[in-house]
Amino acid sequence: MDAAGIKTVYVVDASPIGTNIRSTIGTYSNVLDELRRVHAALPVAKEHGYKPGDFSYNTGKQRCCE
Repeated sequence: MDAAGIKTVYVVDASPIGTNIRSTIGTYSNVLDELRRVHAALPVAKEHGYKPGDFSYNTGKQRCCE
């Protein structure tokens, strides 16, 4: 993977912002939705038939493509 095109990196704290441990700023800002779409678009994810929802904290699947 080539990081040459990355111009800016933001660090987002994943601490819960509510009573639910899955309620994070990443969840509320929808940034995790985009990351799920990116992961699902990887060739290995497609080989396994993974969809964006397979990379959600809430499914219990919590997939990771290597």
